[in-house]
Amino acid sequence: MADSHFLYINCGGDNVKVNGTTYIGDAPANDGVATLYTHKDRWGFSSTGDFLEDNNELNTPNRFIASVTSSNIPELDSTARLSPLSLTYYGYCLRNGNYSVSLHFTEIQFTSGESFGALGWRAFDIYIQDKLVERNFDIEAEAHGFFLPITKIYNVTVANNTLEIRFCWAGKGTQGIPFYGVYGSLISAISVNPNFKPPSGTQTTKILVTAVGIVGSLLIFSAVGILWWKCHYKRKNSRKRDLRAAELQTISSYSLKQLKAATDNFDHANKIGEGGFGCVYKGLLSDGTVIAVKQLSSKSTQGNREFLNEMGMISCLQHPNLVKLFGCCTEGNQLLLVYEYLENNCLSRALFELAKDDEFVCLLERACHLLQNGSVLDLVDKTLKSKFDKEEAERMIKVALLCTAVTPSHRPTMTEVVRMLEGEVPVPKQVLESGNTSQDIRFKAIRDEHKQTSSQVTFSDSTDNCLLARYNTGNNTLTERQQGTRKSMA
Repeated sequence: MADSHFLYINCGGDNVKVNGTTYIGDAPANDGVATLYTHKDRWGFSSTGDFLEDNNELNTPNRFIASVTSSNIPELDSTARLSPLSLTYYGYCLRNGNYSVSLHFTEIQFTSGESFGALGWRAFDIYIQDKLVERNFDIEAEAHGFFLPITKIYNVTVANNTLEIRFCWAGKGTQGIPFYGVYGSLISAISVNPNFKPPSGTQTTKILVTAVGIVGSLLIFSAVGILWWKCHYKRKNSRKRDLRAAELQTISSYSLKQLKAATDNFDHANKIGEGGFGCVYKGLLSDGTVIAVKQLSSKSTQGNREFLNEMGMISCLQHPNLVKLFGCCTEGNQLLLVYEYLENNCLSRALFELAKDDEFVCLLERACHLLQNGSVLDLVDKTLKSKFDKEEAERMIKVALLCTAVTPSHRPTMTEVVRMLEGEVPVPKQVLESGNTSQDIRFKAIRDEHKQTSSQVTFSDSTDNCLLARYNTGNNTLTERQQGTRKSMA
């Protein structure tokens, strides 16, 4: 930047020349959970936050930069800076007046077409001079597709010689597509041009302005750092209060003492399952009600989001085939959900019971077979005859089968399931992981076990429980989503 009237930044990349104008790259910045970068041309940025569940705790180089190589995308739009929480760009020593601020975006982290990666979406808020100019900004929706550059232009008044542009992620959008840790804000480039004719100044004035700018930048960055740490700890301490205010208005609240007494202090003998977000224990309340208590990790922010999602979804749904949510507990550092207790075999008999004609080893295999042969609607109850929406029924069955994928990362999240069921996004064409159900490891294992233990058509209760434990392999997510599949089919 040659003077204090213009600003051109290539976010996440190196210096790039576009139509005679050089965009200065910020790629040399050292990435981290709290980054402060200043450039000699009187601008800089600060970034806070750490991407969760991305198996990159050390934040390897360029973790906060996205890039793509394509001849169809301009060089300026082929890189972008990412932020999992808050990203703020500053311009200093700007002459007071009215400016045109252009923000350049290109969604380069999601894929197009009808693949699973196309289900990803991003949303974040944009503030300029502390004023909210975009809420839940979705790059793909604005550009009408992925890998399509789009520029948003705003008229901004600079009154204190400083320009502030902030991108803030507020928890919206997907977080595990195409892999975990893909979310937050994304910006490709920033350009700032005056809406007035810049006056000429003396060399002495430029030196004075530079000196004032350096001192001011240090003070502002120090203040920003202190405010961030204060907000960080305040948010951490108030997290439980936020959880109570968010969802506890419609369900019962249990004390930690009650649930400890019901589960014998979460005795291992009462443990009936374990999933990605915690363990499930069987318990008995003082009034004789048998319950299942799901204990979620209190240290994971991802767990907190799932905790709120699960309360919101299940507390709003009432159906004979859906497990009932009695209430929850957010006392201390505990995050607990209390469900009605269902005896073993309710789910297993529906999904893993042998068909009467022995053609399929279980209902799930029959469903996969029918889908492969284009007759998946044969799963619909015959008593309905033609009194149902065929397109909606097929969509529900396909979404249910997606939830039973062998590979956990291939199963959609609850948010993605809801969007597919509501028709907001298409169901991927490739629903089944294996092209041949006879080669599916789940069904093959059941056949092998059945041959070894029994010549009868049905499984015993003990074998059924053993098989379910084998497929769970320490992750209760499969069982929960199989239960959701059964209810969708019902």
